[in-house]
Amino acid sequence: AMPSGGAPAGLPLTHECTGIEAEENLSSGKLRGAHEGILHGARQLLTEIDFLIQEYAVDRGYDVVCTGHSLGAGAAALLAVLIRGRYECLTHPQAVESNEDVGTVPVERIRAVTFASPPVLDGTSALNCRKYVPSVVNNSDIVTRSSLSNLDAFLTVLEAVGGRLAEVEMASPDGDNPNDLASRQPGVIASLISLLKKLSEGVDGDLLLSADQMEQILDESASDIAVDQSGVGGNYWGDELGHLLFVPGRVLLLHEPWDPRQRICERSTGEDAADVRARWTDGTADALKFFDLGARGGLVADHLTSSYQRSLSRYAEQVVTPPDIIC
Repeated sequence: AMPSGGAPAGLPLTHECTGIEAEENLSSGKLRGAHEGILHGARQLLTEIDFLIQEYAVDRGYDVVCTGHSLGAGAAALLAVLIRGRYECLTHPQAVESNEDVGTVPVERIRAVTFASPPVLDGTSALNCRKYVPSVVNNSDIVTRSSLSNLDAFLTVLEAVGGRLAEVEMASPDGDNPNDLASRQPGVIASLISLLKKLSEGVDGDLLLSADQMEQILDESASDIAVDQSGVGGNYWGDELGHLLFVPGRVLLLHEPWDPRQRICERSTGEDAADVRARWTDGTADALKFFDLGARGGLVADHLTSSYQRSLSRYAEQVVTPPDIIC
């Protein structure tokens, strides 16, 4: 297991991993894109533990389970892919007796269980490792959404908001010389007056951007990222950003119910804490394609290991039924 490394430090960079055998990857049989820095760490780790895998997994028949949180989660997923690519003999499931009187069930010998993994694999690889990489995502965790494509969409939204502020004369002007405060002072005063007028309208005032306008901006920002899924294996290639990266494997999305009146996620604690719900999905789900700005401080708080422990514990305390499946 690798410790949390505080991702999203170093937003996902793509790397053409043509030297790595990945037995599931459709026609090419190889990884197409991965987070370059985390991939390097996983390769180094494999070099250090290779003799242990040979002795205990190959020779003695033990399973290998990789796990981690945040940066460590991404490295654990990539490490599992690398091990399976190097040791073909460990890619065959092993029959294990079930505790539910259903006989034996197939269990993968090389597995990774990840928590708060950043997007580290191209689309095809992320989907093809679902059978041996379960990834847990807690609420609006920003790290699990820290991909270049999401950042590009977010910057498009900020640009649209900046344009709207300029329309209502609330944007801070640059002036003839941005470094000359004197030349900017009249414009700053005017924008401040406009801001105070807007604040004086209170809750009865008009929104700068309505919910419908914001939804349209989000849709346009997503459409700006041209994603071609028709290439070799449908590897989700964007002409501007290169390989688009996703959270690996089968994703268990933990989430709290939303208050329909306030349109914000409940963050209560103690006896009044909201129920935690869970759904199985994957890294290409719409829920992971934007930064959840409506979650207030939840974007960062939801990434903490304590938040993951709390959400998993609260879900386990409820009447446990199989999580819903969403696409």
